[in-house]
Amino acid sequence: MFAYSLTDQTDMKLLEPEHSEELFQLTEDNRPLLRVWFSWVAGVKSPYDTRAFIDDVNRRRRIGDAYAYGVYEGNRLIGVMELSDINSPDKCGRISYWLSEKDRGKGRMTRACSMLTDYAIQQCGLNRVVIHVAVDNPRGRAVPERLGYTLEGTARQAKRREIGFVDMSVYSMLASEWAEMDRMSRYIGY
Repeated sequence: MFAYSLTDQTDMKLLEPEHSEELFQLTEDNRPLLRVWFSWVAGVKSPYDTRAFIDDVNRRRRIGDAYAYGVYEGNRLIGVMELSDINSPDKCGRISYWLSEKDRGKGRMTRACSMLTDYAIQQCGLNRVVIHVAVDNPRGRAVPERLGYTLEGTARQAKRREIGFVDMSVYSMLASEWAEMDRMSRYIGY
């Protein structure tokens, strides 16, 4: 899977080395927001750091273990999504994401996560997809909740951030649940 249209104006495209400058600038523009939720932000100091991330995820893509996508509104990068752990012997992958502050609240990340969940289950053959979101991140938590993911519980102090360790909400979707939701949506006409 290389690109996917979410709406007439919104697309997901695989991140490539040529996106390093653009992704670094998006990270810079959203640094105050991102540093609240992600510890990796502190290590991104130049486009070279962003390039290292893209190179690593593309190395993992070549062995079939991960995909990283830029979410685009027209030609403007507005966020990032990653599907990782595809080669897990337990058939359990993970989706992570972030969206620029000014581009939130329009349902794009929910559509992108729906598409990536479908891809993970239908194309990658995963049995379980998980999403971890900080307990105190209501906008981030709304995405898996809108998609019908099950809140399995709270992983206490599971992530380190600048403010210290934080609790993470653990959401999951099973392949059987996703198939049933798809069947039901066809049955009721959605």
